[in-house]
Amino acid sequence: MDFLLEKETQNKEDAIRKEWIVINAVGGYAYSTIATCNTRKYHGLLTVNLEEPVGRYVLLSTLDESICIKNKECFLSTHQYHAQCKDTDLSEGNSHCSESITFPKGYKSSQLFKLATHPRFEYTLGTAKVTREILMLHEKNTTLIKYTVENIEENTLEDPNIDTQILKQAECPHDKYFKITPLFAFRDMHTLTYENEAINTTTNTIKDGFSIKPYNDLPEIYVTVENKSHDATKTGFNKKFLWYKNVFYTKEKERGFDCIEDLWTTGNFYIPLDKNTVFYFSSTTEKSIENTESLHTLWEKELQRREEEHKNTKNLLCYLKKASRLFLSKNPQGKEEIIAGYPWFQAWGRDTLISIKGICFAGELIEKGKEILLGMIDSMYDIPQK
Repeated sequence: MDFLLEKETQNKEDAIRKEWIVINAVGGYAYSTIATCNTRKYHGLLTVNLEEPVGRYVLLSTLDESICIKNKECFLSTHQYHAQCKDTDLSEGNSHCSESITFPKGYKSSQLFKLATHPRFEYTLGTAKVTREILMLHEKNTTLIKYTVENIEENTLEDPNIDTQILKQAECPHDKYFKITPLFAFRDMHTLTYENEAINTTTNTIKDGFSIKPYNDLPEIYVTVENKSHDATKTGFNKKFLWYKNVFYTKEKERGFDCIEDLWTTGNFYIPLDKNTVFYFSSTTEKSIENTESLHTLWEKELQRREEEHKNTKNLLCYLKKASRLFLSKNPQGKEEIIAGYPWFQAWGRDTLISIKGICFAGELIEKGKEILLGMIDSMYDIPQK
C-alpha cells in the first residue's frame, strides 16, 4: 500500500503541513514535512536516542541542497526564517512579512512525494529530474539519502520557469555540480539551540567526508558522500563554519512555544554532475559504518529488508499491522519495548500494557511480547506511567 501526493507538493501551505517519519527501531528517527521544511523543533534528519545523556537528541536538523551550473544555482530545499532577523538580500522582497519568510523555495520545483518502503521526493528542472530518497538503517543511528540526477545539461538552468539565484563566486572546479550543506542542531529534542562559544568547531577529515564532536557530552557524528558516477576524488568538501540564524518553526509558534533557533554548518559538499548521476549522503554516530561496506551496499541491504516487509501490505488491515510494529523498539540498554508515540514519548508502562495485546499477542509476536513484559519488571516502581 503506497501513498502518493502530487498537487500538494507545490503548494507551500499543504507541503509544510503534511509530515513523514522514518524510524530505526532503537528510538531514533528522521522526520520532516513533504517540503523537507522543518516546522517543529522535533523535526530532523538524524535524531538519536541516547543512554547518556538520557533522551532523544536532534543532531542533523536539515540540509541545504542545490544544483549549480556555471553562475546559477537552483535550490531543492525549503526553509523558513524569522522575517525581522533574516538578512534582506535573502528575503526576495518578503521583508514586509511579520512572522516568517521562506528561503529557499525548493518546493516550487517539486513534482511528487511517494511513501511506500521509504519517503521519495521528485523534482523537475526543465527537462531534468532529481530524486531524493531517505532511509534509516535498522537498529543503527544512521540516515542515508540517495540522490538520482537525470538529464542535466549545460543549459538546464537557463529555463526562465526555473527559480534560480546568481552564484557570487565559484565554489568548486566543476561547471555542473550538486551542493549539500548539512545544518546541525546537536540538542535535546525538547529544546532549541543558539549561537554560542562553547561549541567545538574542529572538523576531522575522514574518508569521503568529515566528523565533528561539537560538545563533550554528545556523540561524534560522521558525515560522508559517496558518488557512484564519478571518481571519488572529484567530490569535495569546502570547510567553512557558519551559523544559520533565526530558523523559524511555525508549528512551535502555533503551540505557544519558543520557535526561533540558530543552526550551524561546517561547510558544504560539492558533487560533480554528469548528464545522469547517482550519489549517497550519510550521517551517522556509528564509527564502524565509516570503515565497512559502501553506502550503496548499505542502502541496497536496508531497502531489500524493507521491501520484504512491504510485500505483505496488500490491504488496509495489513498496513495497519505493519504500522503498529513501528512502535516496537530497543532502548539504549538493548531491551525490547513499545514506544508510546513519536516524536515525543519514550516507553510508558501504561501505554505498553494497553497496546501490547494488539501489537504483539494478536500480531503473531508472542515471544517478543513476553520479552517486553519481563523487561517491564525493573520499572514497575512507577505505576501507571512506568
